[in-house]
Amino acid sequence: MKKPVFCFFLLFFINTFQMLAQTGFAEYESKYNKAKGFFDNGDFERARGEFNLLGNTRYDNALVPFSIYFKGLSLLKLNKNTEAGHALKSLLYRFPNWEKTDEVKYLLVYISFEDKNYADAFSYAKEIKDEDVLNDLDELKSGYINQISDMNVLSELNNKFSDEKISKRIKSLSSIPEVDNPSKWTKGYFNIGALLPIDIKNLDPDKGHRNNQYALDMYQGMKLAKQKLGSEGVTVNLFVYDMANDSDEMLNLINNAPFQQMDVLFGPLHTETNKIATIYSEENKVPIINPLTNNAQLIYKVPYAFLSQPSNVTQGIKAAQFAGSHAFSGRSVAIYYTSSPNDSITATTYRQQIEKSGFTIVDFKKVPATLESISAALQNIADKAIGHIFLASEEKRAGNAMLSAMDKNGINVSLFSTIEAFNKTNLSAGMMNNREIYCIDPEFIDTEKPEVDSFRKTYMARYGVIPSFYAHIGYDSILFWGRIFGQYGAKFRKGLDSQPYVDNFTLYGFDYQKTNDNQNVPITTFQNYKFVPAR
Repeated sequence: MKKPVFCFFLLFFINTFQMLAQTGFAEYESKYNKAKGFFDNGDFERARGEFNLLGNTRYDNALVPFSIYFKGLSLLKLNKNTEAGHALKSLLYRFPNWEKTDEVKYLLVYISFEDKNYADAFSYAKEIKDEDVLNDLDELKSGYINQISDMNVLSELNNKFSDEKISKRIKSLSSIPEVDNPSKWTKGYFNIGALLPIDIKNLDPDKGHRNNQYALDMYQGMKLAKQKLGSEGVTVNLFVYDMANDSDEMLNLINNAPFQQMDVLFGPLHTETNKIATIYSEENKVPIINPLTNNAQLIYKVPYAFLSQPSNVTQGIKAAQFAGSHAFSGRSVAIYYTSSPNDSITATTYRQQIEKSGFTIVDFKKVPATLESISAALQNIADKAIGHIFLASEEKRAGNAMLSAMDKNGINVSLFSTIEAFNKTNLSAGMMNNREIYCIDPEFIDTEKPEVDSFRKTYMARYGVIPSFYAHIGYDSILFWGRIFGQYGAKFRKGLDSQPYVDNFTLYGFDYQKTNDNQNVPITTFQNYKFVPAR
């Protein structure tokens, strides 16, 4: 990557310094020249130390901003970008009207790009007006933008900053193959490596339910998807690797020659092994599908990683969009969330999005998942006009506690919640007390769908049990990606961006348009003693 252009800046500083030196400041000038000598001789550590002293707030003369600038520049030469950024930001803060702040902002653009803080880079870039600096900035931006391959990041930046170079990069990515070796997608079949915690050594056929039953269910659903794809003319080879959370085992696997023939990875499901698999995916441009998690961090700036589930951020956005178009009793809301980081992410995203729709936030609070705590929180809004309450929680007791607290405080409005806050098996119409309740329900299975009925019959005929959600997600995920790779091959990103895919799946389908997590978020409501799709 092209380094920032310092020559022009240094020439300016030398000429300006010569003019300032004529006005006095002999003692400061002597110290400054000493520090500058260290810098010129490449002793950037000593230069940093001297310029740090000269930038002290006790000094009040026209050379101080130069000292702070060269402190930042010395730190850059030492590859201490974070400290350099702090120094340069302090220069802007202390001397906001300095005539050469554009040069400082140019360096902050460079630091932000290096640290992949793209939003900061473009924010600083927009403030630069000097024509000479803009010429160098243009080249700097082009170099870094062309390194970004994550369409999520590019789309977000383009929406916020509307930069022509970003638009060109998006178009260029849309027109090039998704992989360096497109021939592997034209060999007539593709290999899927399923990394699941099967725990083969401890499988006991006499045990009715096993701790790893969800992984077995998922695998059994995947096998039925492979069979279905075969009937559609798509040949899939399914290889299963017993992978729990052993990082050493994962490292050994990625160095295994047969494993390196995998075209797609499905899993792993545990954190440590997933980190290694994701690095392998990125380095080798092998798509990796995460079937269960809603952690957006797994796909952030990782263009080949995908979530079968909607992330917590997407859930918050889609829930707010639903609420914004729904006829609640008023455009005001009280938002509560419990202890999980996921709860906080969903609640915060919901708040940000619902405010954009013109809703008033009456209360926004973290609460323990107990009746006493939630009831105490609701006392603060009992006499206020609200249209609905939003609850984000992964604790199954939180939903019932919220319903009881609403009854206790005489609050008779709709409740919008994450489904994890409820134990579905214990819900009853009496507990609802004729109250409208809506849920973000990513694991919802609509038993009225003909695809669900057909899959259940096939699964029961093969395995003798009703398929769990995990069997459904295994089946749907392999069926979806098999069709995408079968039709689009190396240009699978084009297929993902072309349209949402909602039909012919047992769950709610897939939508990866300009993103890497599933944008389809089922919203359900409680009617006739069960959850059904909300309309």
